[in-house]
Amino acid sequence: MATFTKVYRFVSLIMVPQVSPLYFFIVLFAYVKGMTIAELAVSILFAAVVEIAYTAAYIRKAGTDIFVTQRRKRDSIFYVSMTSFLIGFLVLRALGAPYIISTLMLAYFINAIAAFLINTFFDKVSIHVWDISGPSIAILYVLGAVPFAITLIIAAFVGYSRIMLHHHTIRQVALAFLVSLPLTYLIVFYLPILSHALFSI
Repeated sequence: MATFTKVYRFVSLIMVPQVSPLYFFIVLFAYVKGMTIAELAVSILFAAVVEIAYTAAYIRKAGTDIFVTQRRKRDSIFYVSMTSFLIGFLVLRALGAPYIISTLMLAYFINAIAAFLINTFFDKVSIHVWDISGPSIAILYVLGAVPFAITLIIAAFVGYSRIMLHHHTIRQVALAFLVSLPLTYLIVFYLPILSHALFSI
């Protein structure tokens, strides 16, 4: 049992929400034509590095655990994440980054708002799972159904690990899937249609 606990904790550590965007943008860099090193650097900076630096400082200052499991202690982390994602999106747009890259950053921003609202007014939701299941839509967009399914399996195992560590309930993990997947799907696949409709009025 102790061995399994170590595995669950290791999975939780390598897939913390502040780090998982790094994996997605590196994978997309490998497959999205026209994405530059500068755009990758901007993506990593605003989707991961800023959040990692702030969260590390916050954990030391607040004396909380590494996963910030207490629901009410997450607010400032959400604020920083939302701000960083928004700035990242604007910079990527200014650089003329490929559609899926800037849109994924926008999706991180909108998903962060949704997760913050749920965490504040409803229940503590698994951000570990949210930050894998949501961006899996970008994998679907670029690489297709099989890599998408693999990403969801990874998200499910991360969710299972969080439950086994008693950091989340089944409902909190399921909620992450049920909100992030359709929300991100709408952003990635229907944003051009929505933008065209809005700006054509």
